[in-house]
Formats: sequence, structure tokens, C-alpha cells
Amino acid sequence: MMSRVLAQNLTVLLPKAIARYQDFSSDGFDMIVEAEVIRFDGTLNGEATADIWWTLRRKNGEVIRQERFESSRPVGKSYASLVEAYSSEIGEWAGEVAEAACGK
Repeated sequence: MMSRVLAQNLTVLLPKAIARYQDFSSDGFDMIVEAEVIRFDGTLNGEATADIWWTLRRKNGEVIRQERFESSRPVGKSYASLVEAYSSEIGEWAGEVAEAACGK
């Protein structure tokens, strides 16, 4: 799920880009995002937490950027608020990846 949402967010943030979320060869792509999700969880009436190490590489393997994304968001009493917190975290992470892809 996280890969699909990240790809959708990147497509919005980088309108000239093609973002895929399944295994594929690097043929036809200039950059590849690799991610290791250390933590992505949350509790009702608590908080949602994301801890993700990610690397943006050129197709030749050259590392463009390697970062750690960490975020916590408050969560209310409903599952809808938990989903909203997760979505916000993935959206923020997608923004960081998009900035790196644009050279910022």
C-alpha cells in the first residue's frame, strides 16, 4: 500500500514523471527510489509514526540522495484519523523525494 500511495503522490508532485510502485527493471527510468521502512505504525488516541530510510539513485547506480524520514502525527479516536495521519506522513515523505529528484 505504501509504495502505491508514494507513487501516486510523486505523480502529482512531478507531473512530467512516471512513477511505478511494483518491481520493474530500471529500463526507461532515470531515477529509482529504494526505501526501507523501519517503522510505520500508530494507535488510536495516540500517534502515527513513520521512520523510513530512503535512497534516490540514478539508473546507473549513482546515489543522488540518501536520507532518513521521521515523522509523528497525533491520532484521534477514529480509524479515519489514523488513516489521515498515515496519508499525511506519506505525502510529506513524497515531497522530500520529489525535491531530491528536482535537485533541491
